[in-house]
Amino acid sequence: MNNQQAAESAIIIANNRLEKKRLQYLPKIKCPKDLTEAYQIQESLNNILIKQGLGMPVGFKIGCTTSVMQEYMNITEPSYGEIFSSTVLHGNNAKSWKI
Repeated sequence: MNNQQAAESAIIIANNRLEKKRLQYLPKIKCPKDLTEAYQIQESLNNILIKQGLGMPVGFKIGCTTSVMQEYMNITEPSYGEIFSSTVLHGNNAKSWKI
């Protein structure tokens, strides 16, 4: 997957997230073939989300920590993603949470 293909996949994902829509699927040609390509898309996605006002990454979340989920996702290790500053809940003020 080249950078342009990763960017095109990231745009689809970003639009769904920013419009608060469920992503049904990526077109097969835009799907990552492995974890390396998935992280390539995620890097492009993060740049879009930063520019759209989610703030800078301030931490990480971990997913697919069980063998069942890893098998379902066809990966062999947990995956991670960034947490953006505007999505961090501070105190008991749930209204401060965005996306």
